Amino acid sequence: TADGQRVATTHVINACGAWANSVAALVDVQLPLLAMKHAYVVTKSIEGMHGGLPNVRDHDLSIYLKAQGNALALGGYEKNPE
Repeated sequence: TADGQRVATTHVINACGAWANSVAALVDVQLPLLAMKHAYVVTKSIEGMHGGLPNVRDHDLSIYLKAQGNALALGGYEKNPE
């Protein structure tokens, strides 16, 4: 904890996203994760859009579409990301 106390537990959930590897390294754990930069755009609000809609991904074109609130996010992945 922030004041130096230890918390006993049998499980820990690491929900740190792009920083998950850095957090895991604090306890000498390696995760098979690689953060990648990619470009995406988010539209303005679209009538009928909501977070319950499915994501769509085209693996051949390396693009995806997904609901982001009441807007649509469109993105792509590069062949050689940073």
